[in-house]
Amino acid sequence: QIIFKKFEQMVDLINDFKKQTYAKWIATVDEDCTFNLSKPLLERDAETNLISVNFNPKLEAVLREVRYLNFMGEETIPDSAAQLYEKHDIFRQWVSSLRQTVHWYNKVRKTVLDVEFPLISSQLDDIDQKLNQGETTLDWSGDVLSYITEIYNAVSDLEIRVQKAKDNVIKIQEIMDVWAQSPIFERKHDSKEPGLLNLGDRTDRLKKRYDIITTDGQKIHALLTENVGFFKASESSTEWEAYKEYIDEMVIEGLFNSIITSLEFMQDNMCAEVSPFFASELELRSPDMVFQPSLDQKVHNGFYDLIEGLLDDIYHIASLVPRVSGDDGYQNLMEEHHMLNDLRSDIMGRVNKVMNDANNFCDNFEIYSNLWIDDRQEFL
Repeated sequence: QIIFKKFEQMVDLINDFKKQTYAKWIATVDEDCTFNLSKPLLERDAETNLISVNFNPKLEAVLREVRYLNFMGEETIPDSAAQLYEKHDIFRQWVSSLRQTVHWYNKVRKTVLDVEFPLISSQLDDIDQKLNQGETTLDWSGDVLSYITEIYNAVSDLEIRVQKAKDNVIKIQEIMDVWAQSPIFERKHDSKEPGLLNLGDRTDRLKKRYDIITTDGQKIHALLTENVGFFKASESSTEWEAYKEYIDEMVIEGLFNSIITSLEFMQDNMCAEVSPFFASELELRSPDMVFQPSLDQKVHNGFYDLIEGLLDDIYHIASLVPRVSGDDGYQNLMEEHHMLNDLRSDIMGRVNKVMNDANNFCDNFEIYSNLWIDDRQEFL
């Protein structure tokens, strides 16, 4: 008996609590629905210029609570809450579309580069004019589906185009990254020990690398042309010219990285701590001793000219990409670059030093020159 009595008391307490809670909810639900339905669809942060969906959490709570009440079989649901719940599928669709629109809009605002913004500023202004209706006059109480669809499509179109333009810039960077992955010339790999610089396939190696960079240069310009359409830009505008200068700087850096990779490879392999990189054989051509290739800087097609030719081959890749912005070709820019000039000067300085050292070594044999200059029959 005591247990049943306690149980009944507990049930009464729960029912009283439910009635009190329900009464409190009924007392505020009309105001929650009426007040919050009259709020604008969107709100904007004046400081960041970003927007957000202005669907009050109290409305979401009402929709959730009515669903639970229906599940519990409650019949006396206030009209304002019942009418709100009748449109719960519509509200869910509206809120979902607006949240996606807000995500795209804020993404554009937060990720657009300073050089990109002038190209889309007028388009953003047009969108902001449309959004202003949702920030000021349109609320949740009317039929706003057509408006939500309009801004959804407008913001989606802008976000897709801007993202495609950014993706193209990434592609341009990826294209140029490949150029610097390996030097143009490499050592032979036909033995366990590092071999000499492989010049046997010089012509084929250069043709292959030049063909790649020529094709890549065409791809870069094609991607840039695509971006004109993605930004809906005028090619004669100062805004587009500024954007081209931005891409031009990227291309300059890409060519610089490609050239310096090859130059540093040669520099790193022109020191005493590594295996021989080049070979020049000392031959006796009576009455003289000569190196082959010649280590005399004045001799045409000698060792000095060979190295100069290899360096010219490396720099030549910059001439294969048409200039994006500016009159001077990329090769001229590379030839005037102080870092590359310092590297080239250091390489040629090492070449001069080894030529002088080798010639001085050769001079040591001059005291024995009579062995091949004088008449050998006379001493036999």
